[in-house]
Amino acid sequence: MKNFKISFFVILLCAFLAGCAALKGSKSTDNSALTGGIDHAGYPNAYLERIAGESIADLLSKRIVGKKGGRFSVVGIEPLDGTNAHGVDAEFLSKKIRISLLHSGKAVVTDAPSKDELVFSNDGVSHGYHAVESGSIYAPDYILVGKILPQSPAVANDGKTGSKKSKSLNSAAKNSTAQASESLLLELSMIDTRNNKSVWKYKKALQKQI
Repeated sequence: MKNFKISFFVILLCAFLAGCAALKGSKSTDNSALTGGIDHAGYPNAYLERIAGESIADLLSKRIVGKKGGRFSVVGIEPLDGTNAHGVDAEFLSKKIRISLLHSGKAVVTDAPSKDELVFSNDGVSHGYHAVESGSIYAPDYILVGKILPQSPAVANDGKTGSKKSKSLNSAAKNSTAQASESLLLELSMIDTRNNKSVWKYKKALQKQI
């Protein structure tokens, strides 16, 4: 009888532990979905991560940010404007751009301050210039802004409409226009907060991965 009670207790304990493991796995799946861990059709996360790395590599090659005057440049990053993202996970891409710059070790990365936020610098206390929620208290030297927008192609027309060659060219142009209308463009810009002028611009076509 004693052995039976022990066996019964062990079975109940195993069932309880199995239930806890299943619940934890379910919560983990839900959390990954909420944090943008799921690939978007046509623009998988691995592709967006590569795009982020390439953009920051281009920025670093211009030697705009780095250690100057005994300290690293402070870069405030605004989330990408993904109003016209059309399937691109703008939040994930923004996060990877931020991480790429952070891992470069060339700059201090923070959020861009909001318009009403007081920030502190060597020049004293001032208000931020960019309307983004932030907990930052240090004035950035640069603000990195960006957006995703449809790519508008310029289709040339040679004016010849009667020949077979012209019809073939027109057909090819239409196909090119249709493909380009589905493509998107990533635009990034680095703004110097001292004069509010752009010191770096970057454009990259985002192609659907089939």
